[in-house]
Amino acid sequence: MDHTVGMNAAVALMAALHRRRRTARGAHVDVAAREVAASLIGDQLLLAAAGGQPARSGNAHPRMSPHGVYRAAGEDRWLALAIENDARWQAFVRVAGVPDDPRFRSEEGRRVHAEAVDALISEWALRQDATQAAAALQKSGIAAHVSWTTPELAADSHLRERRAIVPVSEPDGTVRAAVGVPMRLSKGQEIGIVRGTPALGEHEDYVFGEILQIGREERRRLEDEQVIY
Repeated sequence: MDHTVGMNAAVALMAALHRRRRTARGAHVDVAAREVAASLIGDQLLLAAAGGQPARSGNAHPRMSPHGVYRAAGEDRWLALAIENDARWQAFVRVAGVPDDPRFRSEEGRRVHAEAVDALISEWALRQDATQAAAALQKSGIAAHVSWTTPELAADSHLRERRAIVPVSEPDGTVRAAVGVPMRLSKGQEIGIVRGTPALGEHEDYVFGEILQIGREERRRLEDEQVIY
């Protein structure tokens, strides 16, 4: 939610600036975090307003079954799996080598017997290497992937190629991974993080001097009075 509040505030600010440039009139920008959070659950709010009863669904899907994350072989290894139609289910049966239960051959049947479907896949997944199983399922057109740990995400070559994960340098020279900016521009310089967190007080001269235009004497007085640190 915090990131989404910032995004909405930035978009609102840009809209206000655009309006000022066109009309020479300013604007008051009001972005409430609680209201942004409410906008993220609009479907549940509509369901409640229509007399329905919102409920926690976890990894379940209102139509697809199976649709979940299943424990695989090894310590803390998990396989995410979603099967969208009957053809994909038959592909799963062939790849996984599980029984072709007549109850599960239709979308409706799998939804009605969702607990039995999950039990079947859970038993199968426990015997599988998550990475190998995901690769085999993907090859057959099935939506599947390992539920990665943070280090695995940070090391992913595709995310790094897309600069969704970028290397940044800390003031002490340490290089670490950071989340990149999720947008690309066709022209102009690349945007996003190029370095790590600034050192404590690193930009004080720039902020107090260049931006706020506070002279050295005035700044020293404010520091002595502990107005600024």
